[in-house]
Amino acid sequence: MNSFEYSCPTKVVFGFNKIKTIADYLPKSHKNVLIVSSMTAAVKSGALEKIRNSLGKNKTNIFYKNTISPNPRLTEVDELSDYCQNNDITALIAVGGGSVIDAAKAISLVVPSKLSCKKILKHDLDLISPLFLIAVPTTAGTGSEVSKGAIVSDIESTWKGGIRGDNVFPKVALLDPLLTMSLPRNVTLETGFDIITHAFESLISKAASPITRMQSISALEIAVPALALAAEDQLTLEVRSDLMFASLLAGYNLANASTCLPHRLQYPLGANTDSAHARGLAAIYPAWFRLTYAYSPNEFNFIGNLINKALGLQLLVIDEVSSTLAITALLSKLDMAHKLRDFGVKLHQCEQFTSEVDGNLELDPGCTKLETINKIYKESW
Repeated sequence: MNSFEYSCPTKVVFGFNKIKTIADYLPKSHKNVLIVSSMTAAVKSGALEKIRNSLGKNKTNIFYKNTISPNPRLTEVDELSDYCQNNDITALIAVGGGSVIDAAKAISLVVPSKLSCKKILKHDLDLISPLFLIAVPTTAGTGSEVSKGAIVSDIESTWKGGIRGDNVFPKVALLDPLLTMSLPRNVTLETGFDIITHAFESLISKAASPITRMQSISALEIAVPALALAAEDQLTLEVRSDLMFASLLAGYNLANASTCLPHRLQYPLGANTDSAHARGLAAIYPAWFRLTYAYSPNEFNFIGNLINKALGLQLLVIDEVSSTLAITALLSKLDMAHKLRDFGVKLHQCEQFTSEVDGNLELDPGCTKLETINKIYKESW
């Protein structure tokens, strides 16, 4: 067996109504706490009231800001960091989806560093002692609550990328499936597909280890059938709990095996169109499936057959054609079978996006040359 490393320093708390116990996981020395959220996530999920009730026992001063966008901006991080400094905030609670949690991770580093978010991107994070951060996901998909990356966007330069390092991990991740019950069907399916992408890409990543492969397989075996049920409007608590657990498993892998080419290709798309992360991945996936199948056929056959079984299709996945048909069938079921042009992208922008792709491309098992990247974009258009 090859050598490998595995780490997740975040304390994970999983279970129904665990949100009511959040005060147990926040050291009492933190008297000024900021709850960060999107416009409605903390309120609609019921988390805000429950957090206030729990922390009220410790006489904690609670501040609340719901200003995070679906693709968090550098400017939003800087504005909230200034707010933290002005109010002596020493701990953060991020309530929402991956965007909120990513923004909070960035804030936790910007505040003590007294640098701008843009400067943090090039700073040695090991020199920063981050604010205490509790991540409370209200969606099941991103796994951001246990990953060491924070994805942020610079709207002025149409750039989207990550802040990554061991200091980015939240201190605590509190996962309560009940908080996802208010999510509408389309958001449940969208974030659920994100689980599939994280689990599958970390399965075939060149950085995969025996532990991450085991978690990838388990996550896919749980998430694919649960997502198929959700698409049939069977949005039961059991289905939502399964999706949240699968998201957690896939999230562990983000820090230890990372993702593959589709995530690198989505960043220019998201930065230029402000489109939802998972929907951008959905547009790219069929072309990537077809062009990458030959490099990991067993894994592509595995997920293809898993999808067909969940959808009730009596088909055997044995090649790149049937593998691509399977992922396309799943996307159709999820109402996510769209093209880049559906985001307003023009064909000539495929060349632009190709030139803007950056990050570690070498973890993808397939060909990552610019001509292949451009081909994926054009086939996805």
